[in-house]
Amino acid sequence: MRKGRCQLCLKENQDLLRSHFLGKALYRLNREGGQQVMLTPELIMPTDRQLWAHLLCGDCEQRMSSHGENAAMRLVQRKDSFSLLDRLELSWPEKRTATTRIYSGALAGIETCKLAYFALSVIWRSAVRKWTTLRGQTSGVSLESYEEPVRAYLAGETGFPPNVALLLTVCTDFGSRNLVMAPWRSDRLGLLSFCLLTRGIWFRAVVHPELPPAIRHRCCVNGPRNPVFVEDCERELLRLVEPIYKSATVAPSLQP
Repeated sequence: MRKGRCQLCLKENQDLLRSHFLGKALYRLNREGGQQVMLTPELIMPTDRQLWAHLLCGDCEQRMSSHGENAAMRLVQRKDSFSLLDRLELSWPEKRTATTRIYSGALAGIETCKLAYFALSVIWRSAVRKWTTLRGQTSGVSLESYEEPVRAYLAGETGFPPNVALLLTVCTDFGSRNLVMAPWRSDRLGLLSFCLLTRGIWFRAVVHPELPPAIRHRCCVNGPRNPVFVEDCERELLRLVEPIYKSATVAPSLQP
């Protein structure tokens, strides 16, 4: 441990623990059945490395776990099961399109608020510091003026940020269900958003001073009946990873 200021509760002279960027439990899941692989713009290689920093005090670390991480880790794709998808498929979709099924998280008994808390906690950690990956590269996003409202929500000082909508998509394709992608910035919906992919669950935090009603209705926290979307995310995933494979050196052990 190290003495310092906790970045969540902002209390000084705290015993700061080793806070993992993506959560320690997620690193363990990534190693199930083999070694985890890290993808960066310069290098793709197997590694046991875990990104951590002295970031949070013990109380805040526990808060992160109990309010979001524990619930999320029970629902992500594991070696032989995908609990969240299995539970949704026992329910009846409220709407279907050619590519998407929309379920009520409330009716399916899904704790969507905890999943949203988990997603925002990882996105927030990505914003409060730069995380060094491979060859001196760093990972991180800038939440800009939304960083403080998100911090206050995570610390329990306020409710869910009114200018944030958390969209929750459950992926059916193999690639998305077995991959973790650290938070990244996206403007795909025409609005600023921050995305996170964690073993089959695609989170998109849309931020705007005045969120359009259509986006608010899709929020898994404040939208009607806590909507959860199910779809094949392969095309969007390929759009993200293809540039990485084109620019990065692939370790010899991963080559055919």
